[in-house]
Amino acid sequence: MNLEEIMKPLLNSRHTWQVWDDWTYMTAVAISNAVDYRQEREEQYKKIAARYNKTELRALAGMYAATVEELEREPEQDFLGNLYMQLGLGDHWKGQFFTPYYVCRAMAEMTVTENVSEAIKERGYITIADSACGGGATLIAAYHAAKKQLEKIGRNAQECVLIVAQDISQMTACMCYIQLSLLGIAAVVKVGDSLLNPFTGNPLLAPPAPDLWFTPMFCFPTWAGRRICAKMDYSLQRR
Repeated sequence: MNLEEIMKPLLNSRHTWQVWDDWTYMTAVAISNAVDYRQEREEQYKKIAARYNKTELRALAGMYAATVEELEREPEQDFLGNLYMQLGLGDHWKGQFFTPYYVCRAMAEMTVTENVSEAIKERGYITIADSACGGGATLIAAYHAAKKQLEKIGRNAQECVLIVAQDISQMTACMCYIQLSLLGIAAVVKVGDSLLNPFTGNPLLAPPAPDLWFTPMFCFPTWAGRRICAKMDYSLQRR
């Protein structure tokens, strides 16, 4: 399935940017609801959905299916980021430009080395952060570079790598969230200005909040257990 072709019927009376913005938010909410249901997000989802008829809603669902299919075919890519630029949506944000994935992969391979394995042995997991994540290209590349290192010592990257992402744009943060979720990566994605309101502190202690999006993998038993232990340690330290 070609995601651009699926979108075409939706563009007869709407701007491409609006359809993309609506779809990324609705898709992110649909994923998030399974592990971190928030009433305010669901209400916004319903308001957006009301603007589309049944045929158009099926097309939006088809866009999600096409994304799943493409990321299953090739996990090591920034599928949504590439499409975002191809559709010319970067121009809407005053010349926004996403770093090509091959550049992100080259940077990751130079910086994510055997030291990752040593850190895992000491702590059990590592954290990779990007305070201007865009669609998540640098994080996806770094995750896969770490995965290759961890495979050498027989460790599962899904249980050993935690991503912390942030972007000022809700649209691109949702793009990042969708891709990290579908790739089965444990992550916390924050929507907000990383200069004025940066994500700080231990991500394992991050409380449910409107501006925080938890991927399904971050809520799986391994990470849920670590979050419980982190909260217990924090409580003991404050006594």
